[in-house]
Amino acid sequence: GAKDRRIQSASIVARATVPMSGPTERAELLVVQVEYLEGERERYLLPVTYLEGARADALSQDHPEAILAMLTVRTGTSGLLVDAHYEPAFGKALVDFIANRRRRTDESGVRLVGRTVPVTAEMLSAIAFTERAPSRVSGAEQSNTSIVIGEADGPRCIVKSVRRLEPGAHPEVELGRVLTLAGAHVARLLGSLDVVMDDEPITVAVVHEFVPHESDAWGSTLR
Repeated sequence: GAKDRRIQSASIVARATVPMSGPTERAELLVVQVEYLEGERERYLLPVTYLEGARADALSQDHPEAILAMLTVRTGTSGLLVDAHYEPAFGKALVDFIANRRRRTDESGVRLVGRTVPVTAEMLSAIAFTERAPSRVSGAEQSNTSIVIGEADGPRCIVKSVRRLEPGAHPEVELGRVLTLAGAHVARLLGSLDVVMDDEPITVAVVHEFVPHESDAWGSTLR
């Protein structure tokens, strides 16, 4: 696997902006290309955002592992470059982008495309992803990062960022769509987010309904 390979270089080959509400105005979805000393290159998703003041202090205390760098901006103010998953507005911004089937093209020509599933569109619109809605990073053991969004006594969703990027639709989207349309007893697919580079879509986030349980598939496997 990639964890056992030695990295030769890493570079940002594309970025896409996700607008966010509140003090944190935006996050950047960075596509990082990693070259290894042996084997094929790979691309990874790194969502980042900038925090300062009380928000930066709170994240430093609660999630120091999310800090990527300490920065001083042109105004002389100091702040933090952080993993955007730990900024509550980020996950909600992704879901809002998907639920409203938004499209956005950055100056570089990279496009963001939100996609929904017609049979679950009403379910997605019923989830509270306003500024005050709860949002937490899931602690489940997995290679991707997931965020649970919504009120505990209401409908919730789980949005997963895909870390390792592959061209085309993610298998989880294709399989989830088939199972959802078939009415299977699984967490239903609510939507997905694509980054389009050189007219080629790449899935970067997937949204499912959140089904609360005492454990998850990974935890059950370890038992």
